[in-house]
Amino acid sequence: TETIFVKVANKENPDCIATTSFKIAVLALPVVTATANLKQCDDDIDGFSIFNLEEAISKITTNASNETIAFFKTIADAQNNTNSISNTTTYTNTVVSNDVVYVRVSNANTCFRIARLNLIVSTTQIPSSFSKSFTQCDDVVSGTNTDGLATFDFSGVTNQIQAIFPLGQLLDITYYKNLNDALAEKNTIANISNYSNIGYPNSQKIYVRVDSRVNNDCLGLGGYITLNVEPIPIVKSLIETQCDDNQDGLFAFDTSTIESRILNGLTNVSLSYLDQNNNPLSSPLPNPFVTASQTIKVKVTNNTASACSYDTTIAFVVDRLPHVFPIPTSLTTFCDDEIDPVLQDGKYPFDTTAFQDNILGNQTGMIVKYYDANGNTLASPLPNPFLSATQDVKVEVINPVNQNCTATTIISFKVNSVPSIQLTGDELVCSDLPTFTKIINAGLIDETQKANYTYTWTLDGNIIVGANQYDLTVNKKGIYKVETTNNNGCSRTRTITVNASDKATVKVDIVDLSEENSITILATGAGDYVFSLDNEFGEYQDNNVFQNVPSGIHTVYVKDLNGCGIVPKEIAVLGIPKFFTPNQDGSNDTWNLKGVNAVFNAKTTIQIFDRYGKLLKEINPMGEGWDGTYVGQQMPATDYWYSIRLEDGRFFKGHFALKR
Repeated sequence: TETIFVKVANKENPDCIATTSFKIAVLALPVVTATANLKQCDDDIDGFSIFNLEEAISKITTNASNETIAFFKTIADAQNNTNSISNTTTYTNTVVSNDVVYVRVSNANTCFRIARLNLIVSTTQIPSSFSKSFTQCDDVVSGTNTDGLATFDFSGVTNQIQAIFPLGQLLDITYYKNLNDALAEKNTIANISNYSNIGYPNSQKIYVRVDSRVNNDCLGLGGYITLNVEPIPIVKSLIETQCDDNQDGLFAFDTSTIESRILNGLTNVSLSYLDQNNNPLSSPLPNPFVTASQTIKVKVTNNTASACSYDTTIAFVVDRLPHVFPIPTSLTTFCDDEIDPVLQDGKYPFDTTAFQDNILGNQTGMIVKYYDANGNTLASPLPNPFLSATQDVKVEVINPVNQNCTATTIISFKVNSVPSIQLTGDELVCSDLPTFTKIINAGLIDETQKANYTYTWTLDGNIIVGANQYDLTVNKKGIYKVETTNNNGCSRTRTITVNASDKATVKVDIVDLSEENSITILATGAGDYVFSLDNEFGEYQDNNVFQNVPSGIHTVYVKDLNGCGIVPKEIAVLGIPKFFTPNQDGSNDTWNLKGVNAVFNAKTTIQIFDRYGKLLKEINPMGEGWDGTYVGQQMPATDYWYSIRLEDGRFFKGHFALKR
């Protein structure tokens, strides 16, 4: 810097003056290279390329960090600092093969210089035939094995490119994801031995840039590397589930569609199989494939040089087929045998206590379902008791692991009707008449059906041998039972009480020689007796006493109401007449003791006296009696006395009147 003093004088009056001073400073200009060249490789031999103009800064100035640098298309714009180039890292030359831009370099003193930058588009020195391709299988390193991404190592390309150039030439060989980055020399791929094509799925070109390490000139540029991600032949696993069809633990699987179902349209692949012990299996699998439950390994491999593959499995599952054991018919077939016929409604309370255990045997963990004849679900286990009419109940035993594995059976509940009979009966026989018989029967309500049953007869609990017909002829009392059985083996038993009856044993008590003679008939026996006096075929009475019985010979009749006969018995009712009238009119013409015959008191003696005790007549009770005469002469009407000594020892005295 320097101070400059200034004196100003008035020409007309030199004494009039003024003075001042000012400083002048000479500021340094930036130090620049007046002309620089920036070479870029042509990526498509059209003479145009993208330049990163900022790469030339180091060629123009060494103090860029303290300077402001701008690029302009014309010198005038650079002088005026107007219309600067904004896309300095992606600038495309406007003149084929070469172009010029101007670089304004300003320092902190705002002093600037303008340098010329020649843009030269040169042809790459890497032959167009140079091409490298890398193929890797899609992997899961960057996410999934279906994202088209893989990890590549293309570091070996560096030596191959180096070999294109003269030995010992100092080169910078860099790799880029895209052309723009390569031209701008930005975002260099750092790890070329472990590169993932993120952002460029399935396929990516890698751009190679070769620069001179001496002057940074571009010597080669192009997408010489192709990265291919081969899709993994991804398939789904299969589960083949079948029920063991014969409880041997094996099943013959149909494998005819397994391969097509695994591949699901995938082509140009090969399959290989290993069993659960890693033993190889044929490909395709045998058909049928007989196996127990096992999971086999499947490898699906592309028919390519890379042979990308995918491992999956096929699970062959042989699920247990349940057994179902039948219920004995002895537990499901019963007769509708309520004692009261009103309650015989065609239903029976079946005891199902052991049903579930019988059905399952020693199986555990199974599901058991029951369905009635209409397909409605029943409780499981069945209710106990299970009140049911005749019906078929379906039983389904299900493996809960695979509910397609089922076994079914039918429980046939049968409620058989019993014969419709009269349950009781009674009859009578005459025990004193062996030839007197009665016919009893099984008591069917509809006797037209009697040929459809069988019959078994017992008497007092003992089987009557040979008695197997509907009717039975009996002549002996006792408790007869007949079991009537139908074709279903259902039976009802009728009980017939046969009582014995017989003719009576008769004894008669007689009250005679009295004002009111009476007789009392004492009948003993098993029958039911009624009584008649002197009239076998007349009316009988239940009362065994007859009053006011006239003296004489009578016959009492005792009849068994059960039909076992009539027993007659002749009796003598003694009577002494109180008078007689011997007037020859045919009525009471003689006097004699009544009730005597050859059977009763035939040896009775009778003497007749007058009032003075004179024996007038001794008469035979079997004779006609005294006619009222003595020695041929009629005796006067008056009272006379008698003396009677009966044959049975009784003795009577009294008097009677003779009336004329």
